[in-house]
Amino acid sequence: MKDEIFEQIKQIRLAVSFLIEKNNWWNTNFFASTSKDFLNYIFPKATNNNFEFHMEAMRYALDSEVGANYYHLFRLPVEIEEQLHKGNYDLDIIESEEDALKILEENSAGLNIEHNMGPVNMGAASPLSKDTVQAISAQYYSAFNNYYKVHPYLN
Repeated sequence: MKDEIFEQIKQIRLAVSFLIEKNNWWNTNFFASTSKDFLNYIFPKATNNNFEFHMEAMRYALDSEVGANYYHLFRLPVEIEEQLHKGNYDLDIIESEEDALKILEENSAGLNIEHNMGPVNMGAASPLSKDTVQAISAQYYSAFNNYYKVHPYLN
């Protein structure tokens, strides 16, 4: 079950990252076709770390929005982050906004939520459950479909 949650988190991170760039929530271009070439030129020994650099940028941006003392999709408790870093992220699963929205829709499993802008407390980070992951996915799915920014976070 935990492995399934970790895969869901990875997919949601990819989808949200992609959609954040497409919707210009922050000024990043990690999914642009030229970014991999640029990063490989600047960091030649860090090939295939494009998403890791993006994760750090997302982590920093969300920390500034919700506070560094809280957990969120891009900063989870250490034991969860260790599990998430054991495998690679499959960047090829998302080629368009529709792919990213489909991932969020599937992971939200039809959960209806209130349309809340800005930081939204989603409960406790530990233990991380499938319901929590579903609620985070539903928050982002609603935000991207209704054109507002949301930042779900955990205590």
